[in-house]
Amino acid sequence: PGLAVAAMEDAVYQCSRFTLQPGDTLFLYTDGVTEATSVAGELFSFPRLITALSGKQHMALTSFIAEIKQDIAFFAKDAPQSDDITMLALRYQGTSSSGGTMS
Repeated sequence: PGLAVAAMEDAVYQCSRFTLQPGDTLFLYTDGVTEATSVAGELFSFPRLITALSGKQHMALTSFIAEIKQDIAFFAKDAPQSDDITMLALRYQGTSSSGGTMS
C-alpha cells in the first residue's frame, strides 16, 4: 500500500479491497466533517453524516458535495469551527469501451 495522507507514527490503519461498479460513488472526508460542532456543543457525528449522505449518491458530484456542505452548515449554524471541513467525492464510470484494464 502507498503512503497514507496525514499518517501518524503509531496509528493503526486497516487495508481493504473492494470492487467498484459503474456509477458507484466514493466519498472521502476529514474528521472535521464528523467533528463539526453545533452551538450546543454537539458533534455532527458519523450517524448524522450517514443520514446526510442517504439518497444523494446519484446526484451530480458538485451538487452532492454542496448538499452535504449545506447540511453541515445548517447543523453548525453560527458555531465557530476549529478544524477543516474537507470532502472529496469520486464516481467510478466503468472501464473504457475498448476493453482496457484499470490499475
